[in-house]
Amino acid sequence: MSRDERYKAEFERLAVSANMTVNDTASQVCALCNEIYKLPDKGEALRLLDQFLEVAIAQEVTKTNYYSRQNWYSKLFYIARGSFGFSQLLRKESFESWDNLFRFFGKFTNEIVSVEKSLPMECEKWSESDWEKGSYVYKLMGDLEQDIRTMRRAHFPDLSEGLTEEQKADILRRFDELQSYTVPPTNFPFGRKEKIDFSDLPVINCPPVPRRK
Repeated sequence: MSRDERYKAEFERLAVSANMTVNDTASQVCALCNEIYKLPDKGEALRLLDQFLEVAIAQEVTKTNYYSRQNWYSKLFYIARGSFGFSQLLRKESFESWDNLFRFFGKFTNEIVSVEKSLPMECEKWSESDWEKGSYVYKLMGDLEQDIRTMRRAHFPDLSEGLTEEQKADILRRFDELQSYTVPPTNFPFGRKEKIDFSDLPVINCPPVPRRK
């Protein structure tokens, strides 16, 4: 098996990540992205990291169980964050490459909107399956909010060092637009009365991207 074939197989395996926990997927994604990042040929490393992100964007989430479906989206986020983060360190001053990350976030928002539209406008008319879907999309909103915070607060400062202030402002504006998808619609009985506590979420020891020196 050639190196390209091996990486392609690994990309596809991690995008599906069958019988793997979110923690396991996140750790393996981190290790693989770090390995690619250290390749002597930086152009080749960029190509592979971009390919990994495209696999995450294109991956169809086919699980019908909502718990499994939510976990799958979480796993894909770790792929997107890792592959984009490492590739952005190699690009340094690339503004256009941020479009790739927001294309992945579009995958999240498309899922949220799709499920929302499938629910009756009046929650009094919700069936048992509607309540399951409603709970699922509400949790997905929480995941998206956490993902936005992770990228914006933990990684944006390092990954945007080479950009102009105007470009940075444009990226932050797009994060603000994504934030609107984390607010439950008026027909949702899952009103968010208190700030969400993410303290019980798993912590991945391996950093998603190396910090600039």
